[in-house]
Amino acid sequence: MRKVTLTLLIVASMALGGCYESTDITLHDPGVYRGGSDPLLAKQASPEQRARLGERFQMGQTDR
Repeated sequence: MRKVTLTLLIVASMALGGCYESTDITLHDPGVYRGGSDPLLAKQASPEQRARLGERFQMGQTDR
């Protein structure tokens, strides 16, 4: 009986330990990339890329 109780206590403590969630809050600034160098960011500044993205946006929004 003691072994069963001890086993259940160990399993219960491990199960409850797995439910821990960190309470740290990470705040992000919208529109600010904080990662390493990204080659797509250099392309994004080109007027050709912006024009293509604008066309794709209009194509996707005009059907609604």
